[in-house]
Amino acid sequence: MKRALQGFLKAAELISESLPMWLYIMGIATIYAGVSVFSKAVGNIVLGVMLIATAFLFGSSDD
Repeated sequence: MKRALQGFLKAAELISESLPMWLYIMGIATIYAGVSVFSKAVGNIVLGVMLIATAFLFGSSDD
């Protein structure tokens, strides 16, 4: 489990370093718009999860 978590954290670090923030935000907006067409409630849940992921990926670190 610890090794899987370390792999996930490394992948998140690589994503946050390789994607510009504006591109990531546009992706979130596109996914939210697509999901909201079918269900507004599910769209809101998806948006919340993606914003939490954004804070995790692009948040400050203690390095």
